[in-house]
Amino acid sequence: MKYKTKPVEIEAMQYDGTYESYNAMVNHWGKDFFRMCHHHDGLFQIETLEGRMRAAKDDFIIKGMENEFYPCKPSIFHKKYEPV
Repeated sequence: MKYKTKPVEIEAMQYDGTYESYNAMVNHWGKDFFRMCHHHDGLFQIETLEGRMRAAKDDFIIKGMENEFYPCKPSIFHKKYEPV
């Protein structure tokens, strides 16, 4: 059987590897994001529904439908999402 994803709007921000970029996400998404993410030396770890994942420079950080956060590589992000 084949399936396709349903049209869903998501929130995302691109991380540029700086603390300022990370801090912008904390300010935008608030305490839930801050509680789930830990910044260290240009990388940060995100507690996802699937376990801990590492976000690196240029990754998009996505807020999903269940208010969870996870990183996505730019090459995949641009294939899957477009601005609304």
